[in-house]
Amino acid sequence: MDEQEEQTRPEFEANVKTTRINPVTKHPEPFLPGWNKVGRLIFTNSFVVFLLLVVFAAVLAIILFRMTLLRWVYRESNVDSIWFSQARILASMVSASLNLVVIVSLNKVYEYVAIWLVNWEQPRTQSDFEHSFTFKMFFFQFINFYSPLVYIASIKGRFFEHPGDLGQRAGGRYTFLSGFAFDNCDTSGCFFELSIQLMVVMIGKQLMNNIIEFLIPKVIHTWKVYFYNNTIDTDAEREINSRWEQDYNLQDWNQMALFDEYLEMVIQYGFVTIFVSAFPLAPFFALINNIIEVRLDAYKYTTQIQRPLAQKVKSIGPWLGILQTITYIAVASNAFIIAHTSEFIPRLMYQYGHSPDGTQKGYVNYTLTAFNTARWAPHVSDLPWPGPVHDDRSKYDNFTCYFKAFRESAPSDLSLSTYWGYPKDMEWMLVIAIKLAFIAVFEHVVTFIVGIIAVCIPDVPASIKLQVQRENLLAREALFESELKAYKDNENTEGRRSDTATTNTGKRSSFARERYSPRRSDEECSID
Repeated sequence: MDEQEEQTRPEFEANVKTTRINPVTKHPEPFLPGWNKVGRLIFTNSFVVFLLLVVFAAVLAIILFRMTLLRWVYRESNVDSIWFSQARILASMVSASLNLVVIVSLNKVYEYVAIWLVNWEQPRTQSDFEHSFTFKMFFFQFINFYSPLVYIASIKGRFFEHPGDLGQRAGGRYTFLSGFAFDNCDTSGCFFELSIQLMVVMIGKQLMNNIIEFLIPKVIHTWKVYFYNNTIDTDAEREINSRWEQDYNLQDWNQMALFDEYLEMVIQYGFVTIFVSAFPLAPFFALINNIIEVRLDAYKYTTQIQRPLAQKVKSIGPWLGILQTITYIAVASNAFIIAHTSEFIPRLMYQYGHSPDGTQKGYVNYTLTAFNTARWAPHVSDLPWPGPVHDDRSKYDNFTCYFKAFRESAPSDLSLSTYWGYPKDMEWMLVIAIKLAFIAVFEHVVTFIVGIIAVCIPDVPASIKLQVQRENLLAREALFESELKAYKDNENTEGRRSDTATTNTGKRSSFARERYSPRRSDEECSID
């Protein structure tokens, strides 16, 4: 609907007291001054930023909870127990489940806050209201759902230096940012943990949404029917209910009823596209969810909700731009996950550059760097002892272990009482360079393929375009012919009227000449 045709919201007319003369209609109308509108936008956007900081704080709290839980399991469980060996998977599952509960709770709170903020902005039309509410809700849920996944994919485990610095945690000598260095990924990498987080959040969200969408209309309908039947005295009146009385007990329908459906599908589209390389089964679970969603919506709209009113719209509104933005983000995100989070690039480098037989055999040793625990000694690292507390420390005086990183090992002739910083080696720089090149090539190739598909499969087929142009031409010709016919009919009518007027005038003139002219005698006529 065009902006000029759209009506002003009743809330805007009731709350806005200032008026102006409309330059088009020349009538007074409610008007919000520019300075007032800017002040309201600054306040609402500042509040949105504050709520986003709350989301980041919640993510940070879950990270700290996972680190604390992992440390507690390692400290309290036996080394030979299954809890010790599967401690990282346990911590990931528990923290992902807790993260899901926090996400759903924050979404429900922010929904009411977003409505209050949009009403504070005083949008003039219903379209302005829907656009503002849509962007606020999507932006919040985008950060709320995807920020833990982005942290695991791009930040987690990137601050870890080498085991020689683990004494900082034992002595409490680390800053806020360096504390993230101790939140490491599993030895297999962060890819597996990212898959667990995505699986728990995506599937758990779908299950909770389906249960809520089924139960809430059912509970509302049951409560209304129960309350309505209690107001009727006899059983005969309860059985004889008209159609409108039965529909009155159903859940109400409003203009924003489809908003949750759109938002749910857009968030699901983000899960399926942005992180599909980390969890390839995401499209399958999305398909299963959509099949169930179709049946639940069919049941809900036909039995539990009042009949919706049809509304004419041009398109899906701001959702189209949001989906396009998610698509662009998904290309860059998958390129980054494949190159940076997974071990796709290092494995190819080892297989074709370092493997003696051209296979993956020996890849694990290729990614490991040796570390001697003798350098944990306080007189070497100048840090407290970070090793096992309950074991005999003497057996770690000259014990070689390995950590996963492309770093230079300590020289063999270097004394164990000398500190070694384990700097990054040339292999690490080469891996980073190839990863960046892969990201650039991947994005350009995908963009090129999408462009070819867009050219080969346009949004509107050529035959439909020609048919639309033909219909427009026929409509213009029909309009021209109708106007021409009306003009000719009008011209003929005017011509007949002119002829009739001329004839009547001639007759009256002849009669007047015959009546008032002097008569001449026959002799005068014969003389003439």
